[in-house]
Amino acid sequence: MRATLLLMGAVVLTSCTVTSGGANDAGTDAGSDAGADADAGADAGTDADAGADAGADAGTEADAGSDAGYDAGPPLQPPQPPTGLNATGGPAQVSLSWNASAGAEGYSVLRSLLDGGGYAEVATATTTAHIDMGVQGLTTYFYVVRAVNDAGASANSNEASATTECVPLAPGPRIGVNGTVRAIVQVGCNVYLGGDFLSVGVTVGYGAAFNATTAALEQDAGSLPPNAAIWAVAADDAGGWYIGGDFTQIGTIFRNRIARLNADGTLNVWNPNANGSVRAIMPIGDTVYVGGSFTSIGDAGRNYAAALDLDGGAMAWDPNANSTVYALGYSGSAVYLGGSFTQVSATTRNRLAAVGVDGTLMSWDPNMGGQVNAIGVSGSTVYVGGTFTTIDGGETRNRLAAIDTDGSVLPWHPNANGSVDAIAISGSTVYVGGTYTLLDGGSPSRLGAVSTDGVIQPWYPALQNGVKAVAVSGTTVYAAGLFTNSGGVTREGLAAFGPGGSLEAWDPAVNESGNAIAVSGTTVYAGGAFNLAKTVARKRLAAIGIDGTLQAWDPNAGSSVYALAASGSTIYAGGAFLTIDGGTRNRLAAIATDGTVLPWNPNANGLVWALAVLGSTVYVGGQFTTLDGGLARNRLAAIGTDGTISPWDPNVNSTVKALAIPDGGSTVYIGGEFSTIDGGEMVRNRLAAVGTDGTVLPWGPDVNGTVYALAASGSTIYVGGSFTTIDGGMVRNRLAAIGADGEIQAWNPNMSGTVRGLATSGSTIFVGGSFTTVDGGTVRNRLAAIGTDGVLQAWNPSANVDVEALLVSGPVIFAGGSFGTIGGTTSSSFATIDTATGLLR
Repeated sequence: MRATLLLMGAVVLTSCTVTSGGANDAGTDAGSDAGADADAGADAGTDADAGADAGADAGTEADAGSDAGYDAGPPLQPPQPPTGLNATGGPAQVSLSWNASAGAEGYSVLRSLLDGGGYAEVATATTTAHIDMGVQGLTTYFYVVRAVNDAGASANSNEASATTECVPLAPGPRIGVNGTVRAIVQVGCNVYLGGDFLSVGVTVGYGAAFNATTAALEQDAGSLPPNAAIWAVAADDAGGWYIGGDFTQIGTIFRNRIARLNADGTLNVWNPNANGSVRAIMPIGDTVYVGGSFTSIGDAGRNYAAALDLDGGAMAWDPNANSTVYALGYSGSAVYLGGSFTQVSATTRNRLAAVGVDGTLMSWDPNMGGQVNAIGVSGSTVYVGGTFTTIDGGETRNRLAAIDTDGSVLPWHPNANGSVDAIAISGSTVYVGGTYTLLDGGSPSRLGAVSTDGVIQPWYPALQNGVKAVAVSGTTVYAAGLFTNSGGVTREGLAAFGPGGSLEAWDPAVNESGNAIAVSGTTVYAGGAFNLAKTVARKRLAAIGIDGTLQAWDPNAGSSVYALAASGSTIYAGGAFLTIDGGTRNRLAAIATDGTVLPWNPNANGLVWALAVLGSTVYVGGQFTTLDGGLARNRLAAIGTDGTISPWDPNVNSTVKALAIPDGGSTVYIGGEFSTIDGGEMVRNRLAAVGTDGTVLPWGPDVNGTVYALAASGSTIYVGGSFTTIDGGMVRNRLAAIGADGEIQAWNPNMSGTVRGLATSGSTIFVGGSFTTVDGGTVRNRLAAIGTDGVLQAWNPSANVDVEALLVSGPVIFAGGSFGTIGGTTSSSFATIDTATGLLR
């Protein structure tokens, strides 16, 4: 920096033409560094040129003046080291501050993972503070700072260290998986999941709003997930949506089978409260017509069809059908109903009817020979689709027909060879979706386009399974259905097609079928049987950040993962798989947290159900009988982290399902289905303890059913399973506490169903399984918290299906299983639950 400034000075002072290098150096140095000499040079001539000329005429003297100018000032020195360095850890960041150093022009910040050395520069600063963002959570870092100027850098400051925190869970939609989670382990700020799932995505709960162009999930709309299937969707003309189906909650708020979402994604107060499924919704002005299988809605008895006002109340309009209404249409003063009914207003109307907006049954009576699933109205023509094959008492119309509003059957007959479930009209084109494979004896299959004059259009989306709903916006046709691909390209449940039926890039990537779809402006709302969107493939192994973000870690297990354990930066996995990331790993594998599959390969010949790590040893339980290609190890083994098979060999006679090693202990507690250990020498019914030196200990509580879970807390071992007695007859229904000395404790929660997961936190034992009551009758659906004093806690998340894995991490507990809801809120097989409130985080 200093040399650059000197060069700039030389350029200014030598702006005239100079023929002597010596004179140039003298004039420059005199002007820059020796003010007294420069003044003298100026006095010797009448102007600056004269001074320069004088220097040129006396090179020797000028050089002498130059040297004198440099010698007159002390040389620049590096600054003193900074003092008072302080480091404070935060969520994936470290804040640093220090005292200023005299003469410093800047500072160099250096970081290390080692105490006292190994530093590398990570940033420069011009102030006495810096926030280091390039760090991981739950990691200790060591820092020094150096002051810097043009003469160099100072020595190191004092060292300061800080341990970072994890970035907390962000608000918004939660991560879920599309299959059972059987194991959870934490390393740093990530939790690692193992199970039977194939993909991971954002939990949306059977319905979500997507950008109509990019398919990006509109988070606000996705943050209020319905808890069961959606069958009908309609725009409310205010940027929001009416939705109907089988759900009973939206988020945590009760909404029985019909609801309205505001434009910002919040739940509207509109609450008609239907007592049966809603299958069709059609807003017309300030009236919302609905059809379904309900018999009560809007605080009134209404059989299968109703009209609702904007307050959610039932209006006088009451067609009184005698069976389900699946489809609605509107033209002028008539509302068209389609379904499985045979009467409307106590008058015969076979599956299709017209009711005036005043509630009067109209004479229009096409008399369909089978169920009507879809209606589309264009001008004076009513297009219908379903399973019928005749109309008007006998005229052939295979699953598609057109009827004039005056009741006459039109010649339009595309002749579908299978069910038609969806109709959408755009201009002179009728888009038709269903399970059919042919229209008029030829293509297209399951989604096609027919002109209003009956000509099949050259529009071929090539879906491999049925279509349930269709919506059109401009030249784009959106479809929802049972399909998983179009022309071999993956599109699960939802897809969009352009001119000619070409598949568009739009892909919400949901995990199950779609039932309903509608477009309004730049937004598409879709509903169905799916509960995840924007899914990413993760085959049976995945990592999710504490902040709720999916990590890149993707080992791709070839089959089920039943157990996980961690040591340092290594994740150990056990299960039924034979490959990891395409390479052979028979039922046991080690994967680094960076995703590298490690060479550790014990090669078990049977299922692995349980893992535990102590120091440099991995303890393995399961159904295997050999390791390493032939070494006998019956269902229990110890393997070094270097892959060496230990001589430790308890030799149990049946499956080991659970392992636990108390902190700092030297005993391995074992649970499962076995009855003997040590080659049959010792009876141990489903519970045993073996020292890390291989000694079979006398601890043997003798339970009468399978043990699936073990957890150690202090000197107590908590045991969960399907047993009902312990120690030869003492009643302990599926959960018990046993001292390390073998004493059966009085602790007796009395669970109504199998316990499969246990986790301890201080004086609380968290329990997961298939039970629905605790303590002889108190409702706790598959999740409960019990004090070590035996008192059942108020904590009550309520899972709707089994919980198989639990992990406590600070203020939250991670739960895995096959459940679909927690507390009535959609949570697909994986949940983050507050340990204090029991609410989803």
